[in-house]
Amino acid sequence: MEIGAYKVYTEPNWEYELVTCILEKDGKREEDSVKARKFLMSQKEIEKFLENIKEYKENVLKKILPLLEDYPDIKPYFVNSSIEDDSRARHILVSLASRRELSKEHASDEIDSIMLDMFENWAKSINDTGQKEEKFKDLTDIITFLRGVEEDDSTKLRLIMLFTERHTVLPRIQEFVKKGVEVLKEYYHIIQEDFDSAVVTLKDKKNMEDCLDKLEVLKLGDVDGMTVQPCIVAYNQLSIDWFDEDNRDIMADTGIYMFLPEAMTNDFSGNDARIVSALKALGDATRLKIIHMLSGKKMYIQEIADDLSLTPATVSHHMNILLQERLISITVDTTRSKKIFYEINASKMKELGEVIKLLGTLAEGNQE
Repeated sequence: MEIGAYKVYTEPNWEYELVTCILEKDGKREEDSVKARKFLMSQKEIEKFLENIKEYKENVLKKILPLLEDYPDIKPYFVNSSIEDDSRARHILVSLASRRELSKEHASDEIDSIMLDMFENWAKSINDTGQKEEKFKDLTDIITFLRGVEEDDSTKLRLIMLFTERHTVLPRIQEFVKKGVEVLKEYYHIIQEDFDSAVVTLKDKKNMEDCLDKLEVLKLGDVDGMTVQPCIVAYNQLSIDWFDEDNRDIMADTGIYMFLPEAMTNDFSGNDARIVSALKALGDATRLKIIHMLSGKKMYIQEIADDLSLTPATVSHHMNILLQERLISITVDTTRSKKIFYEINASKMKELGEVIKLLGTLAEGNQE
């Protein structure tokens, strides 16, 4: 891929780090990293790899969580729903923080516009049929949409309250964020060297272009412009946001460890553990059906769910496993409001097949 205009922030987005740190207080990201890296690194190497990020989060959370207790009116909004847990949508507070809306003062009408936009983007992520585009004008539109969402009532009520009480809730969140950011800055020295190193790498546009090509699981095509925000807590994640639906300028929240050599290693050749992991992913009957379906065409989550008579949440779970093994890819559909669809990662499937074929060839040679 090719990127046009290119900009890299050289300081953390503190509000984004704060919100993400609270939402990920359970340490699941780090646990998943341990599981994924045990095929590539020793236990000692894994512990060293995660040492700084874990120390940073632990110190920050010790002060942040008690501070959040002083804000019982906004605490319920710092919780992930199942939709956000399975990565079908980005948490609304994370989206607000990514766009730096939590550190700005807003007039009443600006708050209305911002929150409607956030809810629209959240809804578009879930409604991935590729057909209807969500356009919200008021609370009634949001409630109408939520009626068709497979989520528990408490989550729906929390979302409705977030919008209904936006003029009081958002300023309170901003007040908390202002205090919380000071805690993150206090412990920044723990992770600053890693952050600065990532900035140096990211400043070279070709590194980003090569990274997106090598990842293979995300296909964006050429983009007119990209603004990159290095991220600490989401150290191994790449999140894409569009500045404008009508152009190809994007914001890329990029984990500070995304470009480490071991993070980019994904070959099957000579790596028995990776082969076993990929075969386990294909060994599930539902996932194998999904692979068959995607072999014929590109599909949206909802299409797959309908064909298999499963919920989108269940399908998302299976898709995440296949994505982790890089056996499928995500492509952004630029003609349909940046919705995403899935397809087979042909090069990875072919590589896996060739490695297995080679094992058979070697076995035949030994028998002779």
